[in-house]
Amino acid sequence: MRSRNSLAFLRTETIIDEQEGEVTERREEASKFFHESLSCFQICLTKQEEQYTLTQQAFSSPVTSAASDENHEEQHLDEDTDAQDAQPDSWYSVEEPVTIETLLDTCKAQLETLKALCSVQSGSSRKEVRLIESSYLDYLEPKILKYSSNSEKEAEISVIRTAFVAALACARFRTSTTNLEVFEHEFNQAIGEVEHSPGLNADVQYLSIVADANIDFDAAVEERLLHSAIPSEGLETVNRLRWKHITKSLDEYTNASRLHRLPNLARIHLSRGDCELLRARLADEPFNYALASQSRTTLIQNAAVFYGAADKVMSNDLSDPEDMDDKIEVGVKLALVAGLQGRPEDLLALLQGKPLDTRQKLQSMKEQRLLSQKTWSSIEEILNPAVGF
Repeated sequence: MRSRNSLAFLRTETIIDEQEGEVTERREEASKFFHESLSCFQICLTKQEEQYTLTQQAFSSPVTSAASDENHEEQHLDEDTDAQDAQPDSWYSVEEPVTIETLLDTCKAQLETLKALCSVQSGSSRKEVRLIESSYLDYLEPKILKYSSNSEKEAEISVIRTAFVAALACARFRTSTTNLEVFEHEFNQAIGEVEHSPGLNADVQYLSIVADANIDFDAAVEERLLHSAIPSEGLETVNRLRWKHITKSLDEYTNASRLHRLPNLARIHLSRGDCELLRARLADEPFNYALASQSRTTLIQNAAVFYGAADKVMSNDLSDPEDMDDKIEVGVKLALVAGLQGRPEDLLALLQGKPLDTRQKLQSMKEQRLLSQKTWSSIEEILNPAVGF
């Protein structure tokens, strides 16, 4: 490894070590919550399966059931009439019958929880990742295959399953269970299983899931990279791979943005801008990717265009309080991009007018890897009086 890259990796690793306690604590809290959620969903599914079995048995013997009901009704008709006269008004709840769709909804919730569990696993969680994989293969997958066959939710479940398997591949790589070559194969295989299914190219949920998964791929590679010693020629290969997956994410978000009547169009434009910042960040230490360096000006300009598109969409509708929070995010990102282009006035104005909101959004951008350590240090240096870092 070249000395410049080596020193950059050492500096970055020192920063990671300083934050590791806080990050580990957050991951442990999230993991505990997801485990509790998973346990609740498993109990729920067990009870639903029992109810579904009883319902099916009742339907399979309608004559016996009807005769029993008739005898029961004749025997207690007078008793019920007297009871109604004697008792005050009562409230009753109506339970919806358990169907295959109900069971699949609970399976889907478990899949999404397992995916979330994958996302909070760190390099020391190899045993935990094996338990997640076992929970899926031994318990959940057989049920999904059983219930989803010929169901209206089959395509939807397949997309969620794709997201989980891709997340599991990322977790396996972060915990050093697999090498980079195996990781990319597992990841591409997961995405490829449903890639050519009819209609998915016009399915915003699928396009967003694939886009998000590719960002997770890049994050997993970076996390492992920052804790490894990679020769300069190996780093170049890794940089090319990361660039490819971020670009794939951008392409999928762009495809999604072209669909009609999207309720989350502004959020998709925001994600497009984020992809360009992620690609631009590869130009900085410790990565020093030549293509990113050559394209940096264009990437920043693209980010400004995409954030501007999000701002335009949001300007038309701010009826939801969450939209206002997104509006603040767009404003901060537009101001930051202007700062990266040599115009820090907008960001300074935001820091003076809305210091708390602006600081929170900048911190979130840092956690999402949108800001390199170099950029973050510049923000702290230049804006320290205004924001109080």
